Amino acid sequence: MNGTASHFITLAENELKPALQYVNSEDVRYTLKMAQEQRVMEANGPIVAELLNVRAGIARLLRYSSYAAYTLEISMTKTAADVEQFLTDLTNDLTPRAKKEMAVLTDLKRTYTADPAAVVNSWDLEYYMGKLEEEQRLDKDALMNYFPMEAVVKNTISIHEDLLGL
Repeated sequence: MNGTASHFITLAENELKPALQYVNSEDVRYTLKMAQEQRVMEANGPIVAELLNVRAGIARLLRYSSYAAYTLEISMTKTAADVEQFLTDLTNDLTPRAKKEMAVLTDLKRTYTADPAAVVNSWDLEYYMGKLEEEQRLDKDALMNYFPMEAVVKNTISIHEDLLGL
């Protein structure tokens, strides 16, 4: 053996998600992510194509320009302009937050890889989000020093007594 471990990982969600989160090798994460996307396309591509054809047929039968126009008329939004405005507002609200989060993940990847030009790819997201969570996790033992059990129980009971007028 060449000193490397070999493992078999299926594309089942219960195996794939932890692998994408914990496997250190970017090449392995890339391979897994691409295999997952290929599998999704192979499995769902024909189904989505058929669904779109059926929806187009429904729209034609009901004399709508598209299935989207039909669903909008029977929904709360009523018009495509309303949907466009909602999506524009949502994009304007979320884009700055998403850019900040991506910058944090990018900095983290650059630190872990020592590559100042590193970028976060789709196969890196789970891994670096997990690393960020690990770094931000509270040390429960250290926290317990500030909140001893006896004091917490005593104060909790006192608060309940005050709330209930006992």
